[in-house]
Amino acid sequence: MMDVRAGNEPASWIDEVCQSDIRLPSRPLLERLQASDGELTTQETYQLVKLAAHQLGRWLAEYDFSPATAPDMDAARESGLWVYFWRSVVDALCRKVPEIQRQDLARERDLIIARHALRTRLMLSDRHSAVIAWWGGVSRFAIVCHEVGLVQIAQALYGAALYPANAAGRARGSLDDLLG
Repeated sequence: MMDVRAGNEPASWIDEVCQSDIRLPSRPLLERLQASDGELTTQETYQLVKLAAHQLGRWLAEYDFSPATAPDMDAARESGLWVYFWRSVVDALCRKVPEIQRQDLARERDLIIARHALRTRLMLSDRHSAVIAWWGGVSRFAIVCHEVGLVQIAQALYGAALYPANAAGRARGSLDDLLG
């Protein structure tokens, strides 16, 4: 995969937003992307891919950790829009640089989403060592289940380890349906 991250450019506002906990509405950026009509550089396009992954992670965490009985539907809507935005900028980046592999960008996105979910879980558990130990044990068992082909059991275990019992994320199940 070609590395579009290399360069000596100063940190942009996108990098600052990616490092913060800010959740942005997607609509203004979608309109900007549509209006740009291919005017973005490869670096700017990659930065938008990264921004979309971070915003998707933040909005999904907001939704996933909301109560299952009253899920945050604004966060659900924004998550869907950020998925669309991510796909749009990935398409644009892959057209600009055909050597870039979509699956590499998807893996990077998935790791960013996981990082936001883990960070939210740690904040909610208030770093209680018993919760973290249980969470780690269940996660390890889920990894073993996944490696031996028990994917549905592994996904259920991941959900039980990551999300509190009453969270929308545990009820939602796999991200595969959302992210495609």
